[in-house]
Amino acid sequence: MKFHEINSDTLNIIDAYDFSSVRIKKTTYQKGVIILPEKIISRPSLVSYEDLKSDNLKEVFDYNPELILIGSNFKSKIIDKKAQILFIEKKIAYENMNFDAACRTFNILLSEQRKVALILM
Repeated sequence: MKFHEINSDTLNIIDAYDFSSVRIKKTTYQKGVIILPEKIISRPSLVSYEDLKSDNLKEVFDYNPELILIGSNFKSKIIDKKAQILFIEKKIAYENMNFDAACRTFNILLSEQRKVALILM
């Protein structure tokens, strides 16, 4: 596998991350953020899987990604049934993973020019 460094003034490439925050273009964002390739949405109301509701995710659904990554450090990785149904109804695939894995995966998919959204809680 060959890796290439991604350089872009328009894409929201994650430069650094830790247990509860990410840095993009020299700005640090805490948990409760939605990251799209060219847009960042602060959503402090996203603190648990129960908060994955249509009103909190309107911009994500408007973007119509092919995949939504959900990054958290919750011990339980079981997404609320209502949220699962919501993603199925919208016909959007989702993957729930640890915070750091979600950040790495987002950057990889971004480099592949995939239409991806990242939700960090």
